[in-house]
Amino acid sequence: MKNMLNLLLLACVLCTYAQDIANEGDDIVINVPQGKRVIIKTQNEKGDDVTMDLTTMQQQIDNLAKKIDEMRFVTVTGDDNEFPCNEEQTGQLRYNEEVQVCNSAQWVAVAQSRLGSYKNPGGSCSSIKAAGDSHGTDTGYFLQEVGYDEIVEVKCDMSGSGSLLGGNGQTKKNPSDSCRSVLVDFSEDPGVYYISTTSPPTELTAVQRYCFFDENGKSKDGGGDGSSPKEVSLSCEVIHKQFGITTTGIHYVVSDNGPRAVLCDFSGDTVVDVGSTGTDRAHPAISCSGIRQHLQLSGKYQPGIYFIQKGEAVVEIYCDNNGDDTGGDGGDSNFPAKSCQTVAAFTKNPKKSYIKAGDSYKVVICRNGQEVPVGDIDNPATDCQSLYEEGIRKSDVYYFQDEAGVYAAYCDMNDGGGWMKIMQYGSLDGNMTTESVGNIATKDVTNGLSKFSDARIGRMQQKIPFKGIFKFYVPESGVYNYIQTSNSFSYLQRGLGISSLNNPSMVCSTTDSMSSCTGAWLRNTRPWLDTYLWRDSTGYRVENTEARVFTDYSFAGHCYNNVVVGRCFSGGVSTDHAPHNQFVMFYRPLWVG
Repeated sequence: MKNMLNLLLLACVLCTYAQDIANEGDDIVINVPQGKRVIIKTQNEKGDDVTMDLTTMQQQIDNLAKKIDEMRFVTVTGDDNEFPCNEEQTGQLRYNEEVQVCNSAQWVAVAQSRLGSYKNPGGSCSSIKAAGDSHGTDTGYFLQEVGYDEIVEVKCDMSGSGSLLGGNGQTKKNPSDSCRSVLVDFSEDPGVYYISTTSPPTELTAVQRYCFFDENGKSKDGGGDGSSPKEVSLSCEVIHKQFGITTTGIHYVVSDNGPRAVLCDFSGDTVVDVGSTGTDRAHPAISCSGIRQHLQLSGKYQPGIYFIQKGEAVVEIYCDNNGDDTGGDGGDSNFPAKSCQTVAAFTKNPKKSYIKAGDSYKVVICRNGQEVPVGDIDNPATDCQSLYEEGIRKSDVYYFQDEAGVYAAYCDMNDGGGWMKIMQYGSLDGNMTTESVGNIATKDVTNGLSKFSDARIGRMQQKIPFKGIFKFYVPESGVYNYIQTSNSFSYLQRGLGISSLNNPSMVCSTTDSMSSCTGAWLRNTRPWLDTYLWRDSTGYRVENTEARVFTDYSFAGHCYNNVVVGRCFSGGVSTDHAPHNQFVMFYRPLWVG
């Protein structure tokens, strides 16, 4: 078809040229030697060089005439029924007051632009398709609505129903169906375009969206201006740079959990996403100060617990009245609390907590906003010695914990400190048992036997494996006896198991304190426990006249030679060794050497 039109055009040009010569009334005769050509070189209106070979022009005219003769060219008058245009007649020329060509659907003027072109915009995609002027693709069509001067470029479904697929998004009246269509199908530059959320796209559902290419060259929808969840934006940066918004305020930006309302701060040189209000984990804030700035816009800020984004984690943080971050609930060393008062905002119950300490943290027990001292029932210590090392110097009842649980005990912080009372008696005999008896967690010596179980005392000894000091104190005499031993305590054994001829211990007796035992420790050679066990007050050995803390002459626990089921603290066979009325035993897991 194109070649045929070119031939017609050339014929018209030649005819016109010949007519111009004839009108001048002049004959121009040029004699050209055989084998030579006549070439005319000139310039056209645009200044382009033009070359014409006159020698071959006649041959071109003859060829053109031959091709015109071969054309099916008819002349018709009247309506189109005389010579209808259909698929079979595609490309057929005819003359009907003008030269026309069949485009398979209708006769159109040869010089007329196709329907749907910019010069001849269509009224709809379907009218272009019905007119047979689709050109094999869905893009490159132009429409003009009746009554409007604006001509818009659109995409039409020419392989299907001929419906409108969308515009190039340049105006709200011509929205596109996607950013991909804008950037790829219409080859527009990245920027803000109108995108419709319905199919077909309509002005009523058109919203502005930022369309761009990502680092991989893929078209992306960067969102709207953030004015509503419907027009959610990719970021505060996009809202500012692409939509030109300069007033700090609340905008909606995308997140993994859908649109989230954030405060975009445009007041500085750089755009700052202050974050959400942090009222739920799905929409965390960036900082406490951001929450305060955000909520103050509506006058709703209150100190409290908010969700803050900390790196990859979302953490519950207490924000105070000034919008300062006072830390988490103290349960994570990575996000320590500022103080126990911060922890109290989460729970007033006793809780092991990580508290800020400079650039690091310390581990404490918080209860009702206060730090619980070590040795409290909610913050039990390991033993009296550890309390002493913590700086606690008051002799009192404290709480401790071992593998069996929490228990109370009395600590004597004198005499070097760290002494735990493990057994005492006053006047009455005691049962032979390895279990605990009575209440040992008292300062004063009470009547009867009180003691920890052998198992608990054994656990104390295991802290520094079976190396510790037992202290025996008889209040009525003011004498302190010390046994430094690796023997295991056993209430049922002779000498409580700690005074043994098989594994002698180091002993010292004094009326002062253990410090006076320096250089005075002796090797014990007796299997029983005496009051003046190893030396008298003058330093000389007393063999068989001293009073006893209890009577223990044989390997079985008994009252002298009268075998009974209990230990005799107050009686027995009459001898020269009278039992003392009161006796206290302490232990400290410290090996002095």
